[in-house]
Amino acid sequence: TPSAPSLETAKGKKTAPKKPRKQQKARVTGKASRRKENPQQKTRKTLVVACWNVRGWNAVTDAAEETTVDQLARYLYKYKPDIMAITETWFDIHEAPDAGWLSDLGYMWMGCNATLRTTGHASRPAGGVGFLCRAQLAGTKQGSGFANVKRCKAIQNAGGHTGTLWATVKLRASSGDGTIQYFNVGVTYLEHHNCKLIQDRAKVWDAVEAEATARKMEHPAIWVGDFNGHT
Repeated sequence: TPSAPSLETAKGKKTAPKKPRKQQKARVTGKASRRKENPQQKTRKTLVVACWNVRGWNAVTDAAEETTVDQLARYLYKYKPDIMAITETWFDIHEAPDAGWLSDLGYMWMGCNATLRTTGHASRPAGGVGFLCRAQLAGTKQGSGFANVKRCKAIQNAGGHTGTLWATVKLRASSGDGTIQYFNVGVTYLEHHNCKLIQDRAKVWDAVEAEATARKMEHPAIWVGDFNGHT
């Protein structure tokens, strides 16, 4: 098994998005790629986790027809979080971000696509969560996860809920003495109150909270997401 990466941010690929495009397959290269890297990013010694509700991976966000993916690419290029948790991908069961897009930005994808769909004439996939993991953090692909980011077992008996994903992250301590540190990172999209797949909402809350508590008992834990608290 490859050794775990350091907590320090390694030099990333100097790429940046071009002008807004409608398709996620747009490569993120161009003149902006020659910008100097932020020196603070080279000395960062913390695990940085961010969360973004994309409300559809290819959704158009404004009058200029900029997609969420365009905005996300700029954020990843500028801030380089170790893990970007994503909610509401709206991916169908076998969909994922474009491999070229991921490679250009230096990230790898671990996803959990929901089986629910919207109703009506414009039926589409709904829900869906995942992690964009920095490639140098994740390591090589291993099964449904990576050498240093392992997918945790899915929540069971959660009242029909399928929108939670947990992973265990393995890191070398910044002390340089070879000590290994572990973190559990979770992301949840809690289905809306009118979702027909949810049989028992109280059971959903009990299950996701019990899972978060269990992960916290194992290792330091970070839990983010869209919990539809108004429901």
